[in-house]
Amino acid sequence: MASVLFLFFNLSLSVLVVSYALSSSSAASQQSKFWSQNVDGNMPKSILSKLSPLSESETEVFTPLISQKYFSSNPKFCTTANLVCSAVVNPPPPGVKIYNFGFTGKVDPSSFFRLLVLKKGHKVTMPSHLDSQLPNRSFLPPEIARNIPLNASELQRIFPTAFSIPLTKAAMDKSLGYCNAPAVKGERGSCLKTLEDMIQFSRENLGGKHLAALTSDYTKGMGNQVVMIGNVKPYKTNKIIACHEIFFPFATYYCYKLPSTRIYDVDVANPKKMGTMNKFLVICHMDTSGWTPKHVAFKLLKLSPGKGEVCHWITQMDLIWIGYD
Repeated sequence: MASVLFLFFNLSLSVLVVSYALSSSSAASQQSKFWSQNVDGNMPKSILSKLSPLSESETEVFTPLISQKYFSSNPKFCTTANLVCSAVVNPPPPGVKIYNFGFTGKVDPSSFFRLLVLKKGHKVTMPSHLDSQLPNRSFLPPEIARNIPLNASELQRIFPTAFSIPLTKAAMDKSLGYCNAPAVKGERGSCLKTLEDMIQFSRENLGGKHLAALTSDYTKGMGNQVVMIGNVKPYKTNKIIACHEIFFPFATYYCYKLPSTRIYDVDVANPKKMGTMNKFLVICHMDTSGWTPKHVAFKLLKLSPGKGEVCHWITQMDLIWIGYD
């Protein structure tokens, strides 16, 4: 009986989608409008590429259906919403993108460094994870995303194909680990399923009259490259939130408020394009006293908690939010 209901549900859904599909993307328009109302400056290309392609009518169709018991990875939903439901996705390297864990596995030694590295004329090797790009997929509209709880059983119900692929399942399991991990002392973190949620989280936690989003210009292809440090400019703010992309079939970010943190705008010479400079963001955690002694950064830098700052590069897929008056 269940299989008959499931078949009928999928056939009905396909008819509804075809009947209601529109060429314009109302969801993207709403996401862009929310950005312009709450964030100063233009939307980074990495976020612009993740705006939802769903029309208003498609959103209205999928919103009530996504919570149905027999809704399961309908190919039309995945394609129409630009989701990644059946691809092989490699989990992100351990200890690189999320920093409130105590990883002991092998990590690129260039992943973490001390502040003294940021000297003009200094040559450094960029970490390999700058080339680690998750597949592009779109944010869901809030109406749909709120019906998808971030827990393994519900995600497997809605996206069973993704869970049937071992590497993709491992990527989602790692993301769930990030979402459920206890926060470091003084930090507040959350996994945010929509662009609107990410903006709202940043605004609520940073305060101030204005909100801005920063990211590195272009980091793809820079992994393992030896570059020369150019100008280094510190940002004069202590209101900072970092957001790192994690993997679920829809675009999701893990964001956390950072105490005792500094961010820097760093020009680096691109060895593949002589005479040109890339702008990178660097974030330095100045107080590591709340970190676990097992954190891989301490092993790489020969430090212990609270005995020195830990810095790392921000990729073009990550975001740094700052609040100011």
